Amino acid sequence: MALALPASVNSKIMYFKERTIIQMDATELMESIEVMFNKKLEEMLERLEKKELIYTRDEAAQILHSSPNTISTLVKQGILNNKGYGRKILISSFDIDRAIESKRFKIKV
Repeated sequence: MALALPASVNSKIMYFKERTIIQMDATELMESIEVMFNKKLEEMLERLEKKELIYTRDEAAQILHSSPNTISTLVKQGILNNKGYGRKILISSFDIDRAIESKRFKIKV
């Protein structure tokens, strides 16, 4: 996760062996943590307000502009979680949103 630095932060950014090192004082660190915390809190509150919808494999394929076989592959790879039982594949709307946001695979539009 990229560090979201507030505009008021006057940090030194350095690089060592392809790693980013950010030098900041305690106040700047607390401001950075607060920004990240508020962002995650907003995401969680947004998820609580949304209703979870469950889609079949074919419906999920239409939403992601892919084939039903691709949905099965994404379930096997662990990118999407199967909420169904046995051979029935059911996908949560939250999992679809998370997969789209993570950009772990390309979506045809």
